[in-house]
Amino acid sequence: FKYAKKLHWRQMILLIEILILFVVGFMPGELDMLATVLVSFSCAMQVEAFRKMHGMAFATTMCTGNLRSGTELLAVGTLENNGEQRKHGLWYYWIDLVFVAGAAASALLCQVLAERAVWVCAAALLSAILFIRYHRRMAEV
Repeated sequence: FKYAKKLHWRQMILLIEILILFVVGFMPGELDMLATVLVSFSCAMQVEAFRKMHGMAFATTMCTGNLRSGTELLAVGTLENNGEQRKHGLWYYWIDLVFVAGAAASALLCQVLAERAVWVCAAALLSAILFIRYHRRMAEV
């Protein structure tokens, strides 16, 4: 998909993830193990496809590494009076804050929607596709 004109290869990954999550939302409780495998596979694709933001390596599916990297950049940036490092450190904290907010919202949604709560995640991934599309179009202008 490297030379695809209509869809960026990351958008294709997101589409596959959406399809997987949509299917998982229909699975009965007896298939929880298969659902877990499918969601784990989806997460693995995301980890591989979305490794960097603003030139910084980060994780979208876990927050411990981001917390370490953000804290290190904030500390070094403060000690060396380097605003750029502090800014990068804050990006890591922002990513973790969004992760925690998503986890909390998911816990609440699971109480209301049960297995169908995963469709909200699919909708969030759809917004990421649109976000990428918007930024690609802005780069062309």
